[in-house]
Amino acid sequence: MKLPLPPKPARKHSWLTLGRAGIVGALAFGAGLFLLGCPGSYELDSDEPCRQAGFAIASRNQACSGDADRANALYERFVDEYACAVSKPTQADFRCAYNVNALDCQRVETLGDDLSGYLAARGCILILQRKDGEPMPLEGLGPDGLNPLTRSRRCADVLWRLAEFESACGDAERPIDLYVLIAADLEPDHRCDEGASEADLASCLRDLNGKRCVDFAIARDLLSATPSCQKLLPRLRAQGTSGAPQ
Repeated sequence: MKLPLPPKPARKHSWLTLGRAGIVGALAFGAGLFLLGCPGSYELDSDEPCRQAGFAIASRNQACSGDADRANALYERFVDEYACAVSKPTQADFRCAYNVNALDCQRVETLGDDLSGYLAARGCILILQRKDGEPMPLEGLGPDGLNPLTRSRRCADVLWRLAEFESACGDAERPIDLYVLIAADLEPDHRCDEGASEADLASCLRDLNGKRCVDFAIARDLLSATPSCQKLLPRLRAQGTSGAPQ
């Protein structure tokens, strides 16, 4: 039997907009959704996991600072800056909200108003996209939570195209899942040349579009076989015995 949902307030950008008093109550309801573990018990909107992530950020700030105005402002910024990438919610899509909600007050105080810091939590990159096209942070890869290969939009575009190829030619994993794995796999021995131009990116993408599935096994092999893309994501130079670049 489906359980009834409470009435939904007005939306903003198709997401739930709340007054100051409503943020904590909404999260308390949402926590039951992603902790309940009863798939099929609710008829959820496709953006529910994303709204819960925003509620979690606001709720942790409300709980740790007692500042409802700040909590509400963070939620409004979240709605304005991020788009939801979920089409059909699954239980796993609520990991972002769960992990943000698990942050302790010391971590919340450190993050302050840095939304990207909150959304470096595990699971957030799988459900959210920045509206300005900047890459989402990847947890634990770099001091600011960003994989160094994803800080540049051009390098992130190459990684995304590699992920699309591996998804289409491999075992049909979602490109966003492969994007995370490919970035983590290449980061130890590649760098992003942030001086690369739009023309370099266009050349790389054009060459990738001419590849076939039989030309490579994994994204690393495809990158190695595409010199134009290596201009954007070159390999790190080998280290000599003295530790200096050779």
